[in-house]
Amino acid sequence: MMNRDETGKLVSEPEYEKELARISSAELGFEDHGIFGVNINFEFESASQGTGWYTLNNLTGGKLLSAIMQAAGVSRWEDLKGVPVYVLRDKGNPFGQIVGFEKLPINKQGGRIIFKDVFNKTGK
Repeated sequence: MMNRDETGKLVSEPEYEKELARISSAELGFEDHGIFGVNINFEFESASQGTGWYTLNNLTGGKLLSAIMQAAGVSRWEDLKGVPVYVLRDKGNPFGQIVGFEKLPINKQGGRIIFKDVFNKTGK
């Protein structure tokens, strides 16, 4: 797939491993070290995995939460639980870190989020 960067130059989008999952919980709170953040947990057919905690700071916090909700196609945070999605991991690493998720083709609402892209757009 080809997209354009900020200068209009065509760039290829990386490919991802996809695995069908359901959002089992979406946590907001203070992680082990007292840092405020977000963690999304997913249930797969025979396993579960979370994203790991992403820090919510002044520059990225609202944008990250908004991007997660938009990708899942929900307008309220508490509606994330139970949403079916494709979990995305780097190509060639089907059991690695979750790098994002996207809606199922049958879902009318939603889109795609790649977590690092939210941080890259805000400079953090």
